[in-house]
Amino acid sequence: MNKINNNSEILVNRKQGQLFDVKDGEFVTMSTFQKMRYMVQKSYRQAVQQRLKPVVSGLVGRVTDETQLQSIKRLPVSIFDRRALSANFLKTLTTPLTKQTDSPAMNEMIQKIQLAFRLGIRPQGTDEGCSGSYFLKDIDGKKLAIFKPSDEEVLASNTSKFSSKMKRIFYRIFPHFSPTAVRCMSGEGYKAEEASSRISEGLDLPTVPFTRITRFTHPDFYYSTEDRTSGTLPEKEGSLQTFIQESQTAEVSLSISNNSRFRPRLYQWLLSLPPWTNFLKARVSQEEFERFVVIDFIIGNLDRHFANWMINNKDEIKAIDNGYAMPHKHTESRRTNQHLWKILPHAEIPFGETAKKIIAQLRKQNSAQDLADRGLITDSQKKCLEDRIRVVSYYVESGETPRELGEVKQARDFENAIKKIAKEQLTTAASAA
Repeated sequence: MNKINNNSEILVNRKQGQLFDVKDGEFVTMSTFQKMRYMVQKSYRQAVQQRLKPVVSGLVGRVTDETQLQSIKRLPVSIFDRRALSANFLKTLTTPLTKQTDSPAMNEMIQKIQLAFRLGIRPQGTDEGCSGSYFLKDIDGKKLAIFKPSDEEVLASNTSKFSSKMKRIFYRIFPHFSPTAVRCMSGEGYKAEEASSRISEGLDLPTVPFTRITRFTHPDFYYSTEDRTSGTLPEKEGSLQTFIQESQTAEVSLSISNNSRFRPRLYQWLLSLPPWTNFLKARVSQEEFERFVVIDFIIGNLDRHFANWMINNKDEIKAIDNGYAMPHKHTESRRTNQHLWKILPHAEIPFGETAKKIIAQLRKQNSAQDLADRGLITDSQKKCLEDRIRVVSYYVESGETPRELGEVKQARDFENAIKKIAKEQLTTAASAA
């Protein structure tokens, strides 16, 4: 009993940075050498954690108030099993279920994330991409979703990453360099994330992971000095996208370097060689590729390189990172990131029944107006979306190839395609008369 009491007192009164090992069932403070070894030697760290976890788990049930919790919630999940806390105490820490979104499942996920925050599970910032983005977890440390605050987008006012700050300075000096992409990620990209998800949902396709606009507060998010000194950190509004478990980027899964965006024609030739073609077609089905292409063209993502889509363990394609979607006008630049999927050998095969069924479903809906009514897109974005829907419908129903569709990028490409469609429709109408 004395060991338990001593261990409880040491655990609750631990100082920040203080590390322990276990000897004869009691906590022993680590020496400076042991701390260094713990930080650099993985096998030693794991051995210590295995000794600590059962002792800590046996004690946390005695924690019954937040004052005691403050001292131990910094412990990692490898040592501190949050579920070992008493059910009644966990209940007092759980915030009421609020209706942040129109999805009960996502609202429950938000509740789990908020509980994890209170129990010391911190957001994990991502190294990938230029926007500020964070993996949010449950109390077991399992990734549930990725949160992208609107004010931490690439060119937004509070952008957090150094590369983004440099881009923001560059575009201030050269505002006409890529105005379409600039507007997409200057604080409105989070709306495009949800809009892309809703289009995918409306077509009964899981291609775009489920995404909704939500709000969170956490000191690990990037805040300005003014916000941090104001006393209360403000909520950040942004997109929350369900995390895709057991998946890899297309760059990794298909073994295609992301440098392909700088030499697309060279890589297109390389991927047309039989060994590559056979491997890629075995890895991704033509039907799954068509679903992805149709969705991606409709949402108008200007940044679809091979690190911005994933393949899960069921060989399904997941279109992530849609902040550059829903542009307010068709781009004037030949962005090689846009429609980069057209270098795959699948793109040579004309659209089949899979794509035609999607277009038939699309014709039954008024996706553009629905998104506008929800305040997710503006009138100019709505016009561009309607153009993309019209063009992709024509290319699919005419039996064109994804590669031909992928060449429709710039404003003049859309202008020529729409003129061609109108001309053929007039010819068809005249023949019918």
